[in-house]
Amino acid sequence: DGRLACLHYAALLLIPPVLQDIHLHTVTDLVVLNACFSESQAFPLKDVVPAVVGTTTAVGDEAARRFSTAFYRTLGDGHSFRDAFRDAGDAVAMHGLTDVFLAYGDLERSLFD
Repeated sequence: DGRLACLHYAALLLIPPVLQDIHLHTVTDLVVLNACFSESQAFPLKDVVPAVVGTTTAVGDEAARRFSTAFYRTLGDGHSFRDAFRDAGDAVAMHGLTDVFLAYGDLERSLFD
């Protein structure tokens, strides 16, 4: 329904596999882990939610802000997760910052699908 929800990472992984497709895939389309070294958390989440964004290493504050601003603006405009991820990476690179972001899953989806 487009509402934002905060879920603890461990809670996502504790949901029994049988319920994952029934529950999480119907209520959670995307998880964004905009924090340093989040790849190890992002990778297992790709089996629990349709799309996950994380980072490969430390992310600077400005890069995180630039990424988030462009990412959420593109999502809010109705574009796909892939388009949002591309625009966010471009925003980071355009300011000469290091792009450490990664994405897993079905990036062709949008928040309005």
